[in-house]
Amino acid sequence: MSLDKAIKSGKEHRKPYRGAKSIDCTCRNHGSCEWCRENRTHKNDKREMAAEQELSEYEWYKGFVAGILSAVAMNSPKRAYPYTVHDGKRYDGQLYVTEGIGFHDGHGHKVEFR
Repeated sequence: MSLDKAIKSGKEHRKPYRGAKSIDCTCRNHGSCEWCRENRTHKNDKREMAAEQELSEYEWYKGFVAGILSAVAMNSPKRAYPYTVHDGKRYDGQLYVTEGIGFHDGHGHKVEFR
């Protein structure tokens, strides 16, 4: 039975569109209007922003570590640097850089820069 016949005979049970859906067909489910698309993709947009933020933080940290490594390499390796160990106390002493460990004080304590 075609749609026209169903409407004439009263067997059509679909509800008519209401609100903006009745005026603009792009505003229906999976529509392409800006408002509907933004509402539908909000979760993905938040994920993309979080990923971009994490990437920018990683790039900053990578540049920070490279700057410290170059400063350590340019200066005398015997020079004392102020640093903070995991206990929160400040120390002055030599810094060592080991791949996989990072910065440490030569006694097995990792160094944090604050």
